[in-house]
Amino acid sequence: MTTNSKILWSLVAVTFLLALYNWYDEGHFVMFQTNFLAILAGSIAIVVSTKSSKKTPRIAVLYTIAAYLLVIFGLVAYTFYAFNGPAENSSESAGHMHIIMFPILHITLTVFTLAGLEVIGYFLKAFSPKKDF
Repeated sequence: MTTNSKILWSLVAVTFLLALYNWYDEGHFVMFQTNFLAILAGSIAIVVSTKSSKKTPRIAVLYTIAAYLLVIFGLVAYTFYAFNGPAENSSESAGHMHIIMFPILHITLTVFTLAGLEVIGYFLKAFSPKKDF
């Protein structure tokens, strides 16, 4: 396991703890499985970044940067959610919508980002001198 992977997995663990705290703070109204959705996007980015490290260095750097940005995005969002306090209205209001919607949007962003990097990597490999790749 590389140093980048260790750092990224540590950040995902902190994100999980923040999501767990937010789940508790909001009053346990949603299933516990939503905490695993909170870390799914970051986990996907790390796994793809780790697998891409076997590719050429230029492409691997792009995936590593994307993994850092996606994991840190989730960490910042859940830091905000965890320390924002509970929603004051009922458990069925829009104040709790972030528990379900943010992980879905974060996973969607991750998939589009990684797909875009795959296209960029293809063009970098196709239109560069063969000695660089």
